[in-house]
Amino acid sequence: MFALTFLGTSASVPSAERNHPALLVEPAGKRVLIDCGEGTQRQLLRSGAGFRRLDRILLTHAHLDHVLGIPGLFSTLGLRQTSDAMTIHGGQERSTSSSECSQACGARAGRRSRSSSHR
Repeated sequence: MFALTFLGTSASVPSAERNHPALLVEPAGKRVLIDCGEGTQRQLLRSGAGFRRLDRILLTHAHLDHVLGIPGLFSTLGLRQTSDAMTIHGGQERSTSSSECSQACGARAGRRSRSSSHR
């Protein structure tokens, strides 16, 4: 079994009721964040899911509405002084902006970011 927590289901423009794209998938004790739109860390707290055991982000594609939450999330993890590694997965079609974003976030969060490409 696995649990799904919809953290954001809006497109590029959020509304008062819906946040930018983000989905928390919890299969067999693991926690994977699919996309990380702006405001995802707030939605994690609001849903009661929190930040514990979050070690992977899967980016469906590199549009900014799917990746702009990464810097804020990594900043929060850095403030909480977590030492866990964060792996970011994305396809080869990933744009330069998401690569630069993940590199910058990794530097800010104590190098917790590692990008990889999977087909």
